[in-house]
Amino acid sequence: MQERGEEREGEHKETHNNSPQGGVAGATREGNNGLISSTLVNICVIIGFAAFAYTVKCVLKAVDNS
Repeated sequence: MQERGEEREGEHKETHNNSPQGGVAGATREGNNGLISSTLVNICVIIGFAAFAYTVKCVLKAVDNS
């Protein structure tokens, strides 16, 4: 009986790490690209939140003046 993770005699498991997104190998190949993109996304979220807050402020002023 074969246990999990064991190979039978004569079987070979070939691994191919040629995929562009592949765990640790993919992360080292990309370098700081992930850091830059996540920073840009965070900046966009902060700017979007500030724009939303400004819009709410203007709407509240308009409702208050009416």
